Amino acid sequence: MSVLDIDGDCPTEVGAELEEALWSSLHPDERLQRDRLGIVRRPGHGEERSESLALTQLLIVTHLVGALDGALDL
Repeated sequence: MSVLDIDGDCPTEVGAELEEALWSSLHPDERLQRDRLGIVRRPGHGEERSESLALTQLLIVTHLVGALDGALDL
């Protein structure tokens, strides 16, 4: 079993760099909404972005797309 630990306090700059690398491997189309990655809604506080959640979601999507395509382009 492999384990990946994503720090809950991931700096925005680091998250953006990793996100860009992962996003470029997806060859996304309009169905993947990049601006919705990592969005958390809290009652009374509106929406905010979590870098660690965005990276987690993107890693999951990357692996799912790779499985559907037959191979990851990483």
